Amino acid sequence: MKSRLLCAACACLIGSNFASAKSVTWTLNNVVFRDGGTATGSFVFDANDGDVGSVSSWNVSVTGGDPGFPAFTYESDGNQFAGTYSDQTIDQYFSFNNLPPQNDTRLIRIGPSQPLTDAGGTVALALDPQYTNYNVEFVGSVPRGIISGSVSAVPLPAAFPLFAAGLFGLVVIARSRHAPVARLDAL
Repeated sequence: MKSRLLCAACACLIGSNFASAKSVTWTLNNVVFRDGGTATGSFVFDANDGDVGSVSSWNVSVTGGDPGFPAFTYESDGNQFAGTYSDQTIDQYFSFNNLPPQNDTRLIRIGPSQPLTDAGGTVALALDPQYTNYNVEFVGSVPRGIISGSVSAVPLPAAFPLFAAGLFGLVVIARSRHAPVARLDAL
């Protein structure tokens, strides 16, 4: 019994280490380009990594619109890259590129109207009337701007792993109380 309690306590301690995980998956919602095309997908963002945060994985698909912009998927497959940036016009934007930076031929930049955090929520995309810096997709040097959309995230509560470990410990203890006990006098 004591060893099971010790195991449950250890599970709680291990679970508390996972409770500090901060990466959040942000999903594109109703993103529409000025030519009628759309963008869907998501990216995993950690606001506490670096000055403006970092993206660890992504899958963003674009479709429709101008024939010069055929359907394409930006994804973290090792051949593409993403970065998080800021400049004088916007606090934070995300760039997803199809090739390493020195060979950019196609990229999309997503710029929320306020910096994303690890708290989640819904954030509208900022509009760039010039379609030159953010909320724009480029094929070569030709841009197509995003005219509407948002990003949203529902983060896993930080205490959830700790709660799950504690619940597991209680199940182990409850099962041990109901386990059959061999009786010596029956032998």
